[in-house]
Amino acid sequence: MSKTPKYLINIQHLLPEQNAGSSTDAVAVKVCTSPSGAEDLYKKLSEQLLNINSWEINAGKLPVSFDLIDSKGKGGHYLAAETLFVKIKMPAPRNKAGQGYDWVVIEKVEKHHEPLIEYLHIQMRPCPCIDNKDGGIAHFYEQTATNSFILARSGCDIQLSVHGRNESPNTASVGVWDSLRNVFVAGGGIFGGSRLQWEDFVIEMIKV
Repeated sequence: MSKTPKYLINIQHLLPEQNAGSSTDAVAVKVCTSPSGAEDLYKKLSEQLLNINSWEINAGKLPVSFDLIDSKGKGGHYLAAETLFVKIKMPAPRNKAGQGYDWVVIEKVEKHHEPLIEYLHIQMRPCPCIDNKDGGIAHFYEQTATNSFILARSGCDIQLSVHGRNESPNTASVGVWDSLRNVFVAGGGIFGGSRLQWEDFVIEMIKV
């Protein structure tokens, strides 16, 4: 990273320990005029963050789409929940293991509320494609990687952040084509410069 993000609210205790590979952090903050205004904004942003199907990210001017589905491949789920899957369509070379998509599973959805602070924490991890479980991890990062999405409010302060931890290219459990593709993507060829994409994501969402 070229710079250290500025935090208004300390959420570091929620993040996995960084042991290997790279890490990324993208943070956007907003100071509301009153605690009640901050509470209203927090509620609205919580709904948007949980509605993964509506997420929008542009990687080099090209859209990245997110589809929230269950273990049977059925969509239509409005809110993120533990054990649901997200299949991600990126403007990148085809991912054979994922049948054209990169896949993550939602392994944690936490909501915390007390008078001084409240937060919503969604954590995801690379996983196999549900239709091709023998094809290895269907993502450009290894299964050790995580992405944490954290919306927090304290008083008048609102903070939205995305944190990647233990990010290493997925080359061990896939074929030669996917291995080369994953190194290219994870290295920044398309989406691997993910801090920039997630910075755009948090800034645009918190503008509401």
